[in-house]
Amino acid sequence: ISSVVVVRGDALTGIVTKTDMCIFYAVNRSASDEVEKRMTRKPVTARASQGIVRAATIMAENNISRLPIVNDQLDGIVTLSDLTAVNPALSPTLFSSKGRTLSVKGKVVLPTDVHLITMGDIMTRNPITVLESVYLSDVAKLMISHRISGLPVLNLRNQLVGIVTKTDVTKAVAAMQ
Repeated sequence: ISSVVVVRGDALTGIVTKTDMCIFYAVNRSASDEVEKRMTRKPVTARASQGIVRAATIMAENNISRLPIVNDQLDGIVTLSDLTAVNPALSPTLFSSKGRTLSVKGKVVLPTDVHLITMGDIMTRNPITVLESVYLSDVAKLMISHRISGLPVLNLRNQLVGIVTKTDVTKAVAAMQ
């Protein structure tokens, strides 16, 4: 659930989103939880050479919306938004439209060749990352200012150790006393 409708009696009075929770946390908690206490450790990852159908499968099976792409270190990230941008290419109606081409991150692809698109073709290279020692309130501010919902977390050796999301911030708000 990414938002909750607020009602008073029978009247709709507003909506509260995970972004609202991030704003609240960023304003009300300056130096409390470190990211390492709230992040998801050992996130599900993939390789740049794997196909986008595999990315969609991994995300669906693990109920996640971002997939760090790693070799020895973080190469990039594929998000649900990246897959959604390609989604029309996966539609059966486009497979049957002869001669029609698709543009995927500046590359021209025939509908029959969509299965050849790799995660490396659509990933965001050099994504914004955070160190595990930073404060969650700073991460909330970063997510708000960049309009993103999650960040890879690195250790001091630049290795991926986790992922932190707006859901993690929302859980931190719920734990506040």
